[in-house]
Amino acid sequence: MVRVLHYAFGGGYGHIVRSLSLLQPLVVAANVDVRLLANSPFIDSVVDFVECMPGVQILRGPSDSPAAAVEFVSRVWSGFEPDCLIVDTFPRGLGGELVPLFKRFPDVPRVLISRTLPQQYVDEYDLVRFVARNYRQVIVPGEVSPLESLDVLKTAPFLVRSADAVMSETGAANVLFIGTGTHHECEELCQLATEVSQFVPEGAVRFIGPDDRVFPLFDQLAGARGVVASAGYNLANEVKALGVPALLFARTRKYDDQTLRANSEFPSVQQAVDFVRSVSNLSVRPVPDYENGAVAAACGIMELLRPLSGFSE
Repeated sequence: MVRVLHYAFGGGYGHIVRSLSLLQPLVVAANVDVRLLANSPFIDSVVDFVECMPGVQILRGPSDSPAAAVEFVSRVWSGFEPDCLIVDTFPRGLGGELVPLFKRFPDVPRVLISRTLPQQYVDEYDLVRFVARNYRQVIVPGEVSPLESLDVLKTAPFLVRSADAVMSETGAANVLFIGTGTHHECEELCQLATEVSQFVPEGAVRFIGPDDRVFPLFDQLAGARGVVASAGYNLANEVKALGVPALLFARTRKYDDQTLRANSEFPSVQQAVDFVRSVSNLSVRPVPDYENGAVAAACGIMELLRPLSGFSE
């Protein structure tokens, strides 16, 4: 059995959901024991999903200080002794906590999942050179990476459902207002949904937030008439893959530029009402035959780690 440590520190859903999307095909195809390190405040909403993935255990890390993160990751590493490290987005760790471990354990192969990052952050830490020195493989899941000058494996976006696994929920087709990000941002969108519901037919609007513990959202998205949400990596790519009409607006993020995926400003009540009315009578869409980049990425990782026991031919 191959021991895989998967680092997915970061707020919101982005890092942990992208990581779960990748791990699903990996655990199906290979004999692995995975420790998924995450410190998102929304971990509880994915616990049931993780429990259905054999060989995957999620470990809740600290979010209060870089020193605590260093101690946590070091302790897990020492106790687990991984054969492989997969890192989502931050090559050095969110606060640099991975750097000393790379020096202590230079022979453990490392894989980086690389999405967009601010150029200032890339330049400040000389990340192109750092990644070239410290990572065996770089995978770019569907978006532009600042590391594309290196030899990277490009795939379609990682999705938590492949097309043949979607069960479209059409019984209560409506427009979903999906709250992600901070609690304040979720409350703001919930308020918008409440105000919009006063001007459209009953049941035409539904708000879904982290407290609803509805994960994954794919089945609900597939049956939705439309979506109003912020343009984070996961939701924007899910909506695109499923062909759902959407108002996607950008939230300010330190390490992500949501304007690259957004197609709207945060809508006014009238704009949202007009959108709900425009999509409410659309016919139900069949699920498109889209590509899930997580499958190709898992194959790439298995090929890299083929010499280790536990990976099937």
